[in-house]
Amino acid sequence: MRQAFASTPPPAARRQRHLKRKTAVAVLAGCLALLLGTGPASAQGLLDANCPGPSNTSVNPDPGDRDVQTFTAQRTGSLVRGETEISKLGGAADWVMQIVTTDGSGTPTNNVLASTAIANASVPDGDSRIVGLFASPANVVAGQQFGLLITRPGESYTLRDRSDNPCPGQEFFSASGGPFMAEPIFDFVFAVFVKPSNAVTFGALTRNKKKGTATLPVNVPNPGELTGSGNGVKASSAGRAVISKSVGAGQAQLLIKAKGKKKKQLNQNGNVKLSVAVTYTPTGGDPGTQSVKVKLKKKL
Repeated sequence: MRQAFASTPPPAARRQRHLKRKTAVAVLAGCLALLLGTGPASAQGLLDANCPGPSNTSVNPDPGDRDVQTFTAQRTGSLVRGETEISKLGGAADWVMQIVTTDGSGTPTNNVLASTAIANASVPDGDSRIVGLFASPANVVAGQQFGLLITRPGESYTLRDRSDNPCPGQEFFSASGGPFMAEPIFDFVFAVFVKPSNAVTFGALTRNKKKGTATLPVNVPNPGELTGSGNGVKASSAGRAVISKSVGAGQAQLLIKAKGKKKKQLNQNGNVKLSVAVTYTPTGGDPGTQSVKVKLKKKL
C-alpha cells in the first residue's frame, strides 16, 4: 500500500499492491531525518552509490514481497554495508538485506552476492534507518550495476522512498517469489558503502637501455596514490613533469631508476637488479604493497 503526495500516476506494479496515496509529512523530526551522506568509519567502507532523503512517499510491502533498488557502483572493492529508510509497524520478524546482480536490461536477478539478517530487536518502532553489515561482502566493480534488496519474510513494514525518479537506478519489487517488476518513478532512500580494493596487477616491463631506466605498468582499480621504493630504487610516475603519487583508476606507470650504489653498479656493469616495493593506496582505503623484481640494463 503506497502513501504519497506525488501527482504522477502510479505504474501498474504499484496498483497491483493496492495503491493508496495521501500527503506525506514533509519534514520529519531531527532524530528521524535520514541523511545518508554522513561518512562512516573506514572499517565500514566509504559512501558509494546513494539516494539521499528525505523521503516523500512510502509503500507497505506484503509479507512475501522483495523490494530492490538498482545502483551503479562508483568504486571497485568490497561492498560491506547497506542502508535504507523504513517504518516499523510492530511485529517480531527480522529483516533480510541482500546485494544482487542485475541482467542486461538492468532488472534485478535472484543471484545473491551478499546477504545479512537484521534483528527485529535492533530496529526501533516508527521511522528509522535500517543498516545491514555484510560479514561476507559483495565484490563490486566500478561502473557495473547491482541491486540492494530488502525484505521482511512473514510480516509487513513500511518502505519509505522518493517519487519522480530523483536518483540513478530505479526501484523494483517481486511478489511472493515472482519476477521483478519495475517501478520507474520511485527510488529508495538508500546508501551503500564500499571498501576500495588495493589489489594491483603489473604489465610488461619496458626498458630504456640508453638511459638505464625501466617503465613498469601498474593496473589500479580505483583512484589513489602509487609509489615505488626499495634499496637503490628511485621511482616516480612516468610521463609527468613533476613527480606525483596521484593516479586514476586504470593503468598507471612507474618510472624505475637506480640510485646510490645500485646506480654505480649499473654504470660499471651495464645492468643491475632491483627489488621494488610497489605501494598502492586507494583514496580513503588501506595501502597494499607488492614486491617486483626489476632488472635495469644500460648500454655502455
